Amino acid sequence: MKSVNIGGYVYSISEMFEQFMLIKKGEGLAKRTINEYYKNFQFKLGEFSLIIS
Repeated sequence: MKSVNIGGYVYSISEMFEQFMLIKKGEGLAKRTINEYYKNFQFKLGEFSLIIS
């Protein structure tokens, strides 16, 4: 999987997503909304893998 260098740190797409989710959870989003974020992310990862292969 691709990685991105941000401020001297290298993050994978999944790691960046988890950081994003920590922020969203901290904002107090509903559990259903959080679950939708995870479902959509998994769906997009599947699409990306089809494009790359």
